[in-house]
Amino acid sequence: MLALMDLTARRAAFRALHDSGSFVIPNPWDRGSAVLLAQLGFRALATSSAGFAFTRALPDSPDALSRDEVLAHVKDLAEATALPVNVDFQNGYAKDASGVAENIRMCVDAGACGVSIEDATGVSEAPLYDLGVAVERVAAARRAIDASRTGVLLTARAECFLVGHERPLEESLLRLRAYADAGADVLFAPGVREPSAIRAIVDAVHPKPVNVLVGWKSSITVAELAALGVRRVSVGSALARVAWTAFASAAGAIAERGEFSCFDGILSTAELTRRFENRPTFRVDDLTGAPTRALVLRHLAGMHEHSPAESVHALDVDALRAPDVTFWSAWIDGELAGCGALKRIDDARGEIKSMRVADAFLGRGVGRATLEHIITEARARGMKSLWLETGSAAAFTPALRLYESAGFARCAPFDGYVHDPFSIFMTRAL
Repeated sequence: MLALMDLTARRAAFRALHDSGSFVIPNPWDRGSAVLLAQLGFRALATSSAGFAFTRALPDSPDALSRDEVLAHVKDLAEATALPVNVDFQNGYAKDASGVAENIRMCVDAGACGVSIEDATGVSEAPLYDLGVAVERVAAARRAIDASRTGVLLTARAECFLVGHERPLEESLLRLRAYADAGADVLFAPGVREPSAIRAIVDAVHPKPVNVLVGWKSSITVAELAALGVRRVSVGSALARVAWTAFASAAGAIAERGEFSCFDGILSTAELTRRFENRPTFRVDDLTGAPTRALVLRHLAGMHEHSPAESVHALDVDALRAPDVTFWSAWIDGELAGCGALKRIDDARGEIKSMRVADAFLGRGVGRATLEHIITEARARGMKSLWLETGSAAAFTPALRLYESAGFARCAPFDGYVHDPFSIFMTRAL
């Protein structure tokens, strides 16, 4: 279950991503794809209604999935990684504004950091809600989010390009301006491709951020979209379709020609196992539990075993409860496997603290998983670099090798530390 403290930090980080620059928000379709995307360094994720529907052998249709199925999927993806999740919530799974508001509240409760609402009706004869109705639906979503006091980001979508409107750009500009006035935080017209049209949308709703979908082969780059003023780039169901395309091609080669050359170059079982095995469940921990407190005390004792007292910089239980520190415990099958913490230095920098693996879980990848979790969390909070201090004695060699393998390099003392023969200082950019 997601802790409120963890969700609050994710939601603040997701909102901060929209303040400046440009970022890609890829769309996983299950837990495995979400974890892999997090490992690749993306800073946020978005659900794909089509991508999820395909896993259920269902079409990309507004009524293919039930609201409760989607909410369960949101909760699953939100718990899979430490990244913020934006939800493709289609038309809110309700006909009227009051129903939209109630369903938005449930989506927020499921762990969403952002929610997208579209104005498509799913009815071919009248594919878009009348503008007044669509605006009221956005306003209702806004009121529901404000009432939750969660800071969840609201994206409003104008589906004009996708439903084949005769003047898609003109109608999108009209609708997106109205949605911005109704309280949408982010504006989105999926299907727009021409740079001039993208620029027109950005200018029309400035200073609010714009999302652009790139779900097809395109020569445009993230840098070029950023130059047009685009803040967020999503890929919709494209990654899911890449996977389905490879699957269909390989299975077809076997079924039609009896050939297995399609398996050339695929990820090995060992590689995928390495990515997914021994993945602990991480919890924001208040350090009231006896097992967690005992592990922190064991960590402190270990530091004192190998360094003089004046060279021990590990935090005790009280210090780990400070407002600028987030402490996680790692659990496997109900047993405490390890812990780690992230201390905020400033808005751009964080320090790794209290990395420890329980003795029974040594050699099972818990340390690496914990480090990856902290790196992912730091990225999600908008930090630009991570820093750490570790010991120089032989007992710290495994930790040093872990940090080096994760891209950390030795550096000078930072943030009040001083040169010490018993300390090694390291940093890496995010």
